[in-house]
Amino acid sequence: MDDREHQPVDLPPWELPVFNVSYSAIKVKKCNVPCELMRQDFLSRLNALPECPNILYTDGSLHEDGRTGAGVVYYKGESRGEHRALSIRMSDGCSSTQTELLGIAAALAAVKREARDIIIASDSTTALQSITSRNLLHTVLVNRIIKLVYKITCQDKTVNFIWSPSHCGKAGNERADELANSTTTKDGVEFPLPLSLGRLKTEMCAKMETYNKRHIDSMLGQSVSLTTYMDLTKGCQPHYIQNGLITSRQQVCYSRLRLGYKYMWEVAGSDNINMKKCNLCKTEEKHTLRHYVMECQEMIFFRSSCANASYAGLLHYYLQPCNLIQVKNSHPSFANAS
Repeated sequence: MDDREHQPVDLPPWELPVFNVSYSAIKVKKCNVPCELMRQDFLSRLNALPECPNILYTDGSLHEDGRTGAGVVYYKGESRGEHRALSIRMSDGCSSTQTELLGIAAALAAVKREARDIIIASDSTTALQSITSRNLLHTVLVNRIIKLVYKITCQDKTVNFIWSPSHCGKAGNERADELANSTTTKDGVEFPLPLSLGRLKTEMCAKMETYNKRHIDSMLGQSVSLTTYMDLTKGCQPHYIQNGLITSRQQVCYSRLRLGYKYMWEVAGSDNINMKKCNLCKTEEKHTLRHYVMECQEMIFFRSSCANASYAGLLHYYLQPCNLIQVKNSHPSFANAS
């Protein structure tokens, strides 16, 4: 394959290649349709295309371990016997659509110098739609395919694409699938591609999770707030619905209690005296979480009901949904305080 085909398509609109894509006429899920009916649908659409002795079946393979590959089988001549088979090992971490698109590109590259019309059969609707819509997520492969189609059509040949059902006993599709699967066992990568967006996000999340865990572990002995939070949550994020907290106000209150929420005036200071008062007992300079939990006289009843009167124990007590709702019902300002 020519490396120049990696370059963006710089053709004016009136020179972009024209090609036909034939999709299935069956509009229900493939799993609900008998294989025989799927084969008949494919053959009827194939026969409706202009007569063409050359058909190439393409397929891609993505294993659970991230290894990828593409396969092509070329049936040539009136007898439609197997003329050539190709298999290409791709970079680990490519998406399934990338593997399917590479199979199509490899098929076009294999026949671009032959003086015959061709039909490309792919079992990936997503790949075919990416070509027609010029999907920007797959620019490298879509550009390669557009350029190859352009070179072929410039020789007065036609290119038709057709969707072929997978795993329905169609020999060409089964053979391409076999080739794509077998090439994933190769060690060397024959066609390097950047990671797919989905795989890139997964790897970034995994790295961030590792970094956050190390950061939390290093801070546990230094930060009282973090230690209290981890003790209360047991290292897990709060699950509001599971704890019976449904409303937005309850969720905010719950999170603030867990995190030891501090208001701006606690950090930077404020001239607003009213904002420094306790919302419940109106004591000056006592609008802090510790005051509401440990000191406020309005909350004596609830503190006396808690067996563990420590700061962490009282926080855990208030975080019980039934207790939190009871506190809010008797002291509506508690939600604003906390």
